[in-house]
Order: sequence, then structure tokens, then C-alpha cells
Amino acid sequence: MSLRSALESGKFVVTAEVGPPKGIELDEVLECARLLRGRVDGVNVTDLQSSILRLGSLATCHILKEQGLEPILQITCRDRNRLALQSDLLSAALLGIENVLVLTGDYPLLGDHPQAKPVFDLDSVQLLWVLRKMQEGYDAVGNRLQGKPSFFVGAVVNTGVDSEAALELQILKMEKKIDQGARFFQTQVIFDVKRFRRFMERVNGRRVPILAGIMLLKSARMARYMNENVPGVFVPEPIIKRMARTKDKVRTAIEIAAELVEEIRPYCQGIHIMSVGWERYIPDLLDALGVEPQLATVMVIDRDVHFLDFVSRALSSSRCSVVGITQSSEVLRRLQAQPADLIILGTLERPDEAPRLCRLLKAHPAFEDIPILVADVSRERLGGTGWRREDGLSMEADDYVVRPITEEELTERVRALLGWKGSALAI
Repeated sequence: MSLRSALESGKFVVTAEVGPPKGIELDEVLECARLLRGRVDGVNVTDLQSSILRLGSLATCHILKEQGLEPILQITCRDRNRLALQSDLLSAALLGIENVLVLTGDYPLLGDHPQAKPVFDLDSVQLLWVLRKMQEGYDAVGNRLQGKPSFFVGAVVNTGVDSEAALELQILKMEKKIDQGARFFQTQVIFDVKRFRRFMERVNGRRVPILAGIMLLKSARMARYMNENVPGVFVPEPIIKRMARTKDKVRTAIEIAAELVEEIRPYCQGIHIMSVGWERYIPDLLDALGVEPQLATVMVIDRDVHFLDFVSRALSSSRCSVVGITQSSEVLRRLQAQPADLIILGTLERPDEAPRLCRLLKAHPAFEDIPILVADVSRERLGGTGWRREDGLSMEADDYVVRPITEEELTERVRALLGWKGSALAI
């Protein structure tokens, strides 16, 4: 399920944050993907966070998408002018990256290249306006684009401000961002529930999903640093003292984060976990919150109920729920009611019925990105109603097998199409 679908369905959404490496070694990114796959609804990839040189957000998003995750491209106004920003966004659309989080960005003086010149050609509200124009089919100066991108656009808001004037300013900025196309928000990290609740009560009724920022606090020293240096972040003294006296910082950080989530859950539509290098502990936090591993929905379209049973058995130990359909007339209605992550398309009553359905799904804007695995039966066995290999592959099916196949082979094919590597398919 896409981030857009999850939020629009009213689900309590969980996203996490991944910082690209300072270089091109991807071991840590791939390990993060393994840990987060099937556990979160989206992964926000930071864009030179704190103005520190790292691998780009766009390239990292592409890697994570290939690993079966739902990436959120973070894009800041700090380093690019409006030409480069629009070019990167077009590149993201071409790579199938749908989610974009827009920020103004930190000043370079805060990072490891303080001599770098800041750009700030646009601010976040202006960039949201540009994104809206691009999705209407035009660039920032009104030239028509050759094909318009489609994005699910988010922005950030600081709910931890400590004065009425600052609160009003944040609400005003939020309203401007909504007017320019922001469809979801992520907040600054939250430790003070009273401030967060006050903000949420003031913005109640705007009907834009807000994901509350949750951080795994590493130490009392880190808490004091944020209180002194990060605007809008306030860690109450009881939390600082609790971190100072604990002997197990990881366990205490998870406990604090879980307690905060339970307190703020009634006021928001999800959380965004900022782990700051502690990505390996995100599954522990999710376990503490009772967030179960997510299931991938596999739709099997085949007239043979025995094959449906075979697929269910083969994927019984996997993070997959299997939905069986024996009539092609039911497919579109069922997909609209319950989106699928993968379709296994077998044989139906008429010889041309399954190929025609494959063509229809690949041409449908809502379903064209769902991988399709053709599971053929030889014509000798089905009296001429099976596929021909060239039929399936010429109609953009993503993979093709001829039955009978083993449960192990089917599992491997499903894992590859869903982007799940190694042993990640098993819970």
C-alpha cells in the first residue's frame, strides 16, 4: 500500500528516517532496508541533513524503492536553484518516486562545509507552488512540460513553539503550505506532549494528516544539546533525569518513545521515527508499540481453485495474504476495494481472457505499477487455453513461469517481484 493510500484510508501510519551514507558504501542503507521492510509505511530519506555532505536523497530513494520500500524524497531549497530543483523532481517522477517532503533547509554554516554558499532561490512554500504547477503540466515560468509528474507532497511543521506569537506563525505557515498543495505534514521531534496537544487542538479541522516526530533519545547530554540549540524542541527535565540515571540507554529510549506515542496517538494520524543512527532499534520500538509486520497482498487470478490453494500453502510462512479470484469480471472491483501488491495471473475460461486482462491492468492508471507474474499452464494440459510465452512478456507482464512449479520457486519469484531479498520474506 502506498503512503498516499495508507493516509487516505485513515490508518495510523508509521514512517521512519534513513540518512544516506557519507560516501557510496551501501551496506548500512541495505541493512536499514532489511530492518524496515514490511514494518513501516514509508521511509523518509534526508537531504544532506544538518548541511553535512552525504550521498543524495534521490539516489538513495531509488535504492530503497528497489528494495521494496516506499521512499519519501526529502528535498531542500538550500543547495539548488529553481532549475535544479525542478530537474531533480522530474528525475524522481521518472524513477517512480511519488512521495516528496519539502523543506527550506539548514544553513551550510551548521555543517561540515561551512564555506559553502547557500542558495535558497526558493523557500518551502514557493517550492510547493512550483510542485503544484509541475503537476498541472507546467514549469515554474509557465512552459509546458512533456508529460506531467504526479506527486504526493508533504511539508514540515514545528509544533513545539513556546509562545502564542510563534504558534500563530507556525499555523499561518502551515495554512500557506496546504494552500500550495501539501497533503501531509511531519513535525519536529516531540517530547513535550502538552505543547503538541495545544498545537493539534488549534489546527483541528484542517483535515491534513500530521505525523508526529518521535526520536530515540540517546543520552541526557543529547537532550540538553537539543534544548539549547534546536529551535522548537523541548525535552522536559524528568525525561533528561531518566536518561541520566539509566544503565540501559537503549531500553530506556525505547520506553520513553513508546510512552510518548501512546500519549499523542489520539491527536495525530501517525508517527515519524527519527532514529539518528539508531535505525537498528526501530523494530524494537515497533514491537513495543504493538505494530505487527505488514502483509503484502497477493491476488491470484485463476479458474483452478487447486492452484489458489497451492499459492496459499507456498506463501503461508511469508508476509503475504493471498486473495483468490476465479472470474475476470471481479478483478477491477476487488482491486479498487483492496489494493494488491502483486498479481499472479493464471488461466481463465477463454483462451484470450487472461492476456486481455493483463493488457487492461497494465494500461489502467491505478493498477499499472502492480507487478504481474504470469503462471501459465501448457496448452497440452489445458486444451489450448494456456498462454504463449510471447503473449505474457509482450504485454508487459513482469515475470513468466510455466506450471507445475515448486513452492520454493514460486516463493523466490514472489520475493523478487516484491523486492524482498534473502530471508526477509519470512517473519
